[in-house]
Amino acid sequence: MNEFLKLNREFLIKSYYWFSGILTTGFLLYLCFFYGEVPLYWIVIILILTIIVLPFFVLSVWTYDWNRKRKYINRIVKQNPYSELEKIGFNKKTIIKNHNSLKDYVPIGEINGIQIILNVDIRKPNVVEFITYCNTFNLNSKQFSEKFKELKHKNIELGFYSLTKKVDLKREKISIQNLEMMLSELTHIVKMNKFEPIMILSGARLHRVPT
Repeated sequence: MNEFLKLNREFLIKSYYWFSGILTTGFLLYLCFFYGEVPLYWIVIILILTIIVLPFFVLSVWTYDWNRKRKYINRIVKQNPYSELEKIGFNKKTIIKNHNSLKDYVPIGEINGIQIILNVDIRKPNVVEFITYCNTFNLNSKQFSEKFKELKHKNIELGFYSLTKKVDLKREKISIQNLEMMLSELTHIVKMNKFEPIMILSGARLHRVPT
């Protein structure tokens, strides 16, 4: 929890004030027009909801999601072959944002001079995502569509700012050597298609990567 607050305290405070301000302002505007129709006890109850209860509920859900995602990643890196990631260069961590914009550490490695992070989609905890951030705007729309379909057959998702290799933990039993070959292929695709890598700072500092 200390690490969670250290990484996200400022964002949580801003989010609380934002949610509370929007909800309370909306209710007060409503009262400007319909004050006489709302009993005093309902005004007090609704203000408690908009100022305290609802903002804290949203932040509690975000915190729960953050812990779930960290649990999923920790579970992955404790099982083979992902427990051996250090052997292929994943010996550091970097900070990225999750779907709620909360920050957390994830493993990062470098293969063939290309940085790759290990991540997981909270909706698909059994699918490991190896992501390399790169600029793909050298492809026109037709080329992008063709490349997207081509890579999809290899379980690689092409985005405007990333390539993501997906590995299903339940369906694919691989060795660390197989995994290294997969990730080498990912870096080869980046270089072969002349995608410009987007570097991520490893360690305690955050480099804002596209999401």
